[in-house]
Amino acid sequence: MQISEPHIDEQASQSPEGEGDDEVDVPLESQISRVLSERTTKVVVILTLCMLFGLRFFQVSTYFDPATPHEQGALNVVDFYEQLLSGKIDQ
Repeated sequence: MQISEPHIDEQASQSPEGEGDDEVDVPLESQISRVLSERTTKVVVILTLCMLFGLRFFQVSTYFDPATPHEQGALNVVDFYEQLLSGKIDQ
């Protein structure tokens, strides 16, 4: 089984005015735009990397391991029971 190349009509690819052979002059990038583009790219890359690595310092789990709600509830029950036994809380 052979796969054939799609047939492209050469007349259809030309513009209606017959100007398909003309080349379009594209202006070259100026020195100022090149410098600004490079600086912007560098700043964006640096800020993205800083955010990527620095975001870890703003998470609570970095500094201590917070108790889950189940553990916190169990601790509250134990504290209440200890206060009840010590007489700080009346029945």
